[in-house]
Amino acid sequence: MEGRPEAPLYPSDARLAGASAGPGAPETAYPPTYQPEPAERKPAWKRALALLLPAGLLIFKFGAKLKGLLLLLPKVKFLTTSASALVSVAAYALI
Repeated sequence: MEGRPEAPLYPSDARLAGASAGPGAPETAYPPTYQPEPAERKPAWKRALALLLPAGLLIFKFGAKLKGLLLLLPKVKFLTTSASALVSVAAYALI
């Protein structure tokens, strides 16, 4: 069997090698020189919106909680006093 090529084990191997898999076997779907067209890119505004929309939703989700927290902070006397002191130090530093 030296001059004879070995038979493929599976029909798909025969199609990949370019040989016929037998009578009535389908040919490969694409010719060997086929080059698929490159996929079109989405417009820039759609790509930007895809990035900004989740960020906006996160801000919206946590914004209400942050607003409530900011409204409750002046009720805590210690934080009010320390915030006032920090503002005074910053104001004197600018003079």
